[in-house]
Amino acid sequence: MNNKNFKLFLAVVLLALIGCETPNQNHDTSTPHQGYTRLNQDNPKDKVFLVALENGLKNLGSLISVYVDTEELNLYREGKRPYPTNYRYIIKANPKISLEEIKRANLSLQD
Repeated sequence: MNNKNFKLFLAVVLLALIGCETPNQNHDTSTPHQGYTRLNQDNPKDKVFLVALENGLKNLGSLISVYVDTEELNLYREGKRPYPTNYRYIIKANPKISLEEIKRANLSLQD
């Protein structure tokens, strides 16, 4: 490959890379376990639960998403249970916290 062709090839590759889009790093693309539903911030009942979790986890990091057992979530939304107890969350942890602090926070959320 001569120098002119190489430069042309390199220019085409560079232009192709410029046109590529990187995924949004703040968007949660993880899928929950089957049987779980993601809380909806537009739902007033879900928002109450999200705020309670955020308050319990605020020293640990930023809450990204919360998934609740679908049956429990439906009962909670219908007012048939005070709060869901079977849930999973994804958090962007503060690097200064320890695993022990995370365990204590999780235990306090279950009370």
